Amino acid sequence: MTEDNNLSTDVNFLKPLTNSQYTLGLHGSANRARVNQRTFTATDTFSGLLTKVPEAYCVGKVVGPNYIYPIAGHIGIDAVIEDFINLTLFANLAGGDAKPGVGGSPPTMADKLTFTTTVSASAVPGVTFTPVTDAFQLTSATGTGLADRTDVHQVTVGVAIAPTGVVELDPLRSYLFSSSRGGAAADPTDHITRSPLIVGRRVIGGGSPSERLAVLAADQAKSPEVEVRRLR
Repeated sequence: MTEDNNLSTDVNFLKPLTNSQYTLGLHGSANRARVNQRTFTATDTFSGLLTKVPEAYCVGKVVGPNYIYPIAGHIGIDAVIEDFINLTLFANLAGGDAKPGVGGSPPTMADKLTFTTTVSASAVPGVTFTPVTDAFQLTSATGTGLADRTDVHQVTVGVAIAPTGVVELDPLRSYLFSSSRGGAAADPTDHITRSPLIVGRRVIGGGSPSERLAVLAADQAKSPEVEVRRLR
């Protein structure tokens, strides 16, 4: 969210002289801006949504389109889930049997949505005086008031089905080069796969194996943004 509140004024003075005129223009402004950025990650499982969310959860809440702030309304998650199921069942999204060691990969998909809302208002009142004397006097004055606000909401949705025995390489690398490597854990991969937290480049989250895999998919979808900015 970026909010701007600007005020400015212009005042003009006039002094008639012999065969000429002396003018003086004054300008003043007071500009204020406020920027707020909030980032968070939420994960769910299909079983949790089906069994733990009450049927009346959405009663009295915004569940349709919101034309001012789309992120607060219907953003099309149902279409994302439907596409993921169709790709998984009928389009070989998993790329084989999705078992470690046999060339397959678990089915994952990530969608990135961006919603931008801009609201702006301004007013420019002014007054002009007709000179009637030769004295130094005010001829015109104007003021400008501007208020605008821009809200940018970005949602990255990661969906995944994790088969058993999947090893997450990024956490494994972090473990192998950490001080805890010399601990009593007999199998480092077992230690990593049991960890409920994933710390990625842009996303932090975790939960079940499928939730962690979805977090990694979302993190991969957002990571190219960092690489492009570095090249610039």
